[in-house]
Amino acid sequence: MMKRFFVDCRDIPSDIKCSGAFFANTKEELLELVVHHRIQVHKKRDSQQLRRVLKSI
Repeated sequence: MMKRFFVDCRDIPSDIKCSGAFFANTKEELLELVVHHRIQVHKKRDSQQLRRVLKSI
């Protein structure tokens, strides 16, 4: 069985309370899902710093 990767948006520092939860088959796919979410919902800008923070979680 293939491992799935998971991120709970509540584990990422934010100004808003968010209940988003994300699953993916690869770390790269998960990172892209979460980056897209942070841009659309949290109004963040895609940057290397954002990606570093998300990778560290």
